[in-house]
Amino acid sequence: MWHSQAFLVVELLGFCFAENLVFIEATSTAHSSQQQPQAETISALTLSPADLVRRAESGDKESQYRLAMLYQEGRSVEKDYVEAARWYRRSAEQGWPAAQNNLGHMYDHGHGVTQNKTEAVYWYRKAAEQNYAPAEANLGIAYKQGSGVTRDYRLALEWCDRATQQGLSTAFHCVGSLYYSGKAVRKDYVKAAEMFAKAAAGGLAVAQTDLALLYMEGKGVERNDGEAVKWFLRAAEQGLAAGQAGLAYCFASGRGIARDYDRAAMWFAKAAEQDDVAAQSNLGFMYERGWGVPLDLIEAYKWLALAAGHGDLPSRRELRSLRKTMTARQVDSANYRLLNWKPSHDDLELAFALEGYPPSEQ
Repeated sequence: MWHSQAFLVVELLGFCFAENLVFIEATSTAHSSQQQPQAETISALTLSPADLVRRAESGDKESQYRLAMLYQEGRSVEKDYVEAARWYRRSAEQGWPAAQNNLGHMYDHGHGVTQNKTEAVYWYRKAAEQNYAPAEANLGIAYKQGSGVTRDYRLALEWCDRATQQGLSTAFHCVGSLYYSGKAVRKDYVKAAEMFAKAAAGGLAVAQTDLALLYMEGKGVERNDGEAVKWFLRAAEQGLAAGQAGLAYCFASGRGIARDYDRAAMWFAKAAEQDDVAAQSNLGFMYERGWGVPLDLIEAYKWLALAAGHGDLPSRRELRSLRKTMTARQVDSANYRLLNWKPSHDDLELAFALEGYPPSEQ
């Protein structure tokens, strides 16, 4: 029996509607007419790194922002988040909205500064109050998630809706998720699909995945598995684990595309390596059965154990059954692979595996 249920539950309730904060690249022109004050006439992009440093040190706020971007990205200078944050701050304190937004982003993620969600919101708000679309979206997302501020879906909708007026994909996605869930507005799948479609067309991978899921479910749009495959593929090609897992599921189940276990296994593997629980579970099932991959009970055990460690009950049940068919040496080998999967991986399932995993279900 194909393990589709875990995939659908995880995707619809877990990865679906994950928010992407907006970080502006120095070379981005998508919102250039709104990002920079129209009175500014000097383009720091045309300056050499040495000239940029001189102008930044003299107090030019755009040059300070551009120099921060160089340190952030490691272009022409050695990557240094601390220096990036320092120059963003100098520019932000002079009111440059792009710098305020990016400084907020660094506080959000603890890059070059101690992570501080409240401080992130402070800087997002500074830029948002200047009608800077990326910051409007980030502030809306913060209200939606309750990150650094008391959760308020009405304000989330208000700020993200403002950003949609400037065509920001992330804002369309945020608004769409509110319509999907019925937060601050009446639940409306048609409106959600409309918002996701705009964000997906703008290249936002998570919106492409969410739109694909709506096509699979027939929510807000006519059910169309072929359209689902198209949008899963676009997200998968951008490296989004949820899109890769969705595309793999379509290949495995034959929904919207010819069944192909080899390609299903390939895409499940890509997502599983990114810690996608549904992909890990399904990849384990494929190794257990030899579908699209060589039959390998040890590898099956590894992937099922990883998924089960994240709380996936079908994987726990399957792992318990699989273990009964394995020798002690095979289990030891599986545990060894678990311990050597991603050296930085420190999830509890590894310890559980060595102690006689899986634990009994509650």
